[in-house]
Amino acid sequence: MDVVRLLFVLAHLVGLALLLGGFLVQWRAGDHKPGEVMWWGGLVQLVTGAALVGLREAQDLPVDHMKIGIKLLVALAVVVLILLARRRTTPSTGMFLATGALTFVNAAIAVLWV
Repeated sequence: MDVVRLLFVLAHLVGLALLLGGFLVQWRAGDHKPGEVMWWGGLVQLVTGAALVGLREAQDLPVDHMKIGIKLLVALAVVVLILLARRRTTPSTGMFLATGALTFVNAAIAVLWV
């Protein structure tokens, strides 16, 4: 079971890399419209995050539901912002920057909330 959990952790980190990496590449290029990489990164983060919580619950390990709830809301906001920004004909700088900031906040919550 530990190997499965570690594979999900790896996939979760890849999702974060896709989100932040995609954000930085788009920002550097001056294109403030989230790309396909950011979209898939957000989806990977949501799915693997839910799977990690499910695995933890299945093993009867303690889960900080407040932390997980906040991270879920932030992750959903990121995915919704990406979806809305991708559907617009003209890119919104504010939505794009909010996506990057919320992604960073979610990573900070994961690391700093003990």
